[in-house]
Amino acid sequence: MLITVGIILVVAGLSIPFLFSYSVSGDVTTYANDIERTLRRAQLQSINGYTGMPWGVYFDEAQNKMVIFQGSEYVSRDPHYDQEITYSPALNVVPTFGAEIYFSVYSGTPSATGTVTVTSTEALFIKTIKINELGIIDAPN
Repeated sequence: MLITVGIILVVAGLSIPFLFSYSVSGDVTTYANDIERTLRRAQLQSINGYTGMPWGVYFDEAQNKMVIFQGSEYVSRDPHYDQEITYSPALNVVPTFGAEIYFSVYSGTPSATGTVTVTSTEALFIKTIKINELGIIDAPN
């Protein structure tokens, strides 16, 4: 009986790091998907001419959030239209195009191109979302 309990404890102790790793990997994937959806939502609101203004996404790394905003720059936006999405401080989100991007009305052309990289704080798991000059938003598996 004591040997069985010992074996169970050893197996359980060895499983914990794998379970944690699986959880962090899932968090990175989930949030990368959230970023992709958020970028597409801002782009679609621009293409559809919602409010007749461009829409964009602002990445606030200090506050661990991103904000869908109306306008061509975050500082001059109308905050009544803001939509905030928060994420875990255990994730690093780094856009290569700066803190914000917006999409032109009706065409959906982005103001910048580049990538948004989501990593775990240990940098064990990485997901990248790409935005090209045509406005194609791609998050390869």
